[in-house]
Amino acid sequence: MSSAADSSSPAEGLRDFSDSLSPMLVRELRQGLRAKLFVLPFLVLQLAAAGAVALEYLVLRGGETVRTGEWWRDFSGGPGLFWLAVYTVTGFVMPLRGLDAMREEADSTSGELLMIAGVSRWSVARGKWFVQWLLCLLSLVSLMPHMIVRYFFGGVELLESLLSLLSVAGVSAAFSGVVIGASGHRGVVTRFALIAWCGLVLAGVCIVTEGIIALIAFGGAGLSRAMWLWISIAYISTYIIALHALYAVAGMQLARAHLKPYLLPNEADPVKTVTRLLVFYPFLLIAGAFATCGYGAVFVVIILVGMIVYYDPSWKPAASLAARREGRPGGVSD
Repeated sequence: MSSAADSSSPAEGLRDFSDSLSPMLVRELRQGLRAKLFVLPFLVLQLAAAGAVALEYLVLRGGETVRTGEWWRDFSGGPGLFWLAVYTVTGFVMPLRGLDAMREEADSTSGELLMIAGVSRWSVARGKWFVQWLLCLLSLVSLMPHMIVRYFFGGVELLESLLSLLSVAGVSAAFSGVVIGASGHRGVVTRFALIAWCGLVLAGVCIVTEGIIALIAFGGAGLSRAMWLWISIAYISTYIIALHALYAVAGMQLARAHLKPYLLPNEADPVKTVTRLLVFYPFLLIAGAFATCGYGAVFVVIILVGMIVYYDPSWKPAASLAARREGRPGGVSD
């Protein structure tokens, strides 16, 4: 009887992560799901979302009992207190748990040991970023009951809510990359200044995004106007998606640069270069938009994304020597 009970114990049903997953990803997942810096903001998010839904219901359905201006009613029925709380907690507070994500690998020899073991710098940066973003996505999924309640209360469109949901997912991905990249800086002032500047830029992007989502409600005054409106929204939305990707990849590239074991002769420090790029990206984007009269702004962002992806390629002497013997360029990996 005891053997049968042991064989059917709950522990037998527990399964570890798949061996196909990256070791860095598994390690970060195990640490992230148990960290207080994930659990506490998660609980705060649930309380804030519930409170925002209740307050919006009072504002929209209170009638004479709650006297408010038209601007407040428009705000509550549009982006609303609910999405303000979601943007703040999920998009900007939860990614801050990665403030020390790269310090251990950058300061100690653990980063070098990982690379000696065959773990690439991209794997380390991507693993930390993906886990951080995955925790934000889990928080967003947990908000589905609140979104359904808002929808059945009335005054909230399903399409607008889904677009706002995608916007929060995008900004959380971008800001997670920035925080993880900035966490490798030794100077606390430099770290927080970079995070604050990029956070301010991304907050402006969120405001623009919500303005675009609000325009969707006014897309029915004539076919030509509606067509123009939808084309404009699709164009600007593509720009915003590429902008989020730019900051996410640049943040991972900065985290990867902190793990560079050595610099080649006359090689610029990639940490300083990527940090400057993160600071000056808004000015580069504005200049690109003005230079193309706005029509090529999307292509400017896409070009910048491609440039930052292929920036700072790793150089392996053995691979480079073999490539030279064969008469072809090589030695670049990772």
